[in-house]
Amino acid sequence: MARATTMLLVLVSCAVFATAVYADCSGTRVMSFQFFEQFEKDKLAFSPSSQQNGLTGNGYVYDNPCTKTYDPKSEIYGFTGGMFFYYTAKQVGEISTIYFNDIGEKGGTFAEAEIHLRGVWNLDAEGKDLPVQELSIVGGTKGLSGAYGSIHYTQVGESTWLVQGKVYVDVPESNAHIAQVTSL
Repeated sequence: MARATTMLLVLVSCAVFATAVYADCSGTRVMSFQFFEQFEKDKLAFSPSSQQNGLTGNGYVYDNPCTKTYDPKSEIYGFTGGMFFYYTAKQVGEISTIYFNDIGEKGGTFAEAEIHLRGVWNLDAEGKDLPVQELSIVGGTKGLSGAYGSIHYTQVGESTWLVQGKVYVDVPESNAHIAQVTSL
């Protein structure tokens, strides 16, 4: 009987703890942003021992500036860096990070924060980028810690892409008053 009572108390304690942890996250901060990514040259990082399958298996790294406007010489909002590798002739696996300069409210949410992305970049039959792409936000740092959402890419020039993001960050109950929509 004592053993059954102890087990019951342990289960109730776990349920109370789980409820308290779940209740701590009571708001979500939603933020939108936009910039232009200026694609630069990619560098081959690794390749399979045989090129019999074309580009399949090749991996590349890159570091591209992100600007406020279409003009590559406009204000730098940050950088996008990462790697991609060919799954097939029409699909590329993408792992990247957007590093933000102090944009928007100075010292605010985006100040020197990062967003981590993952997804598949699609190509046409000739191996060229499709003009519209989407990647998932799978985390972040600093003011964007725990971020999730999606990033949409639209090709607007030969090597320039309009990047539009919608970021969600869960806000603990103690900071629920800041759960609001912010847009840059």
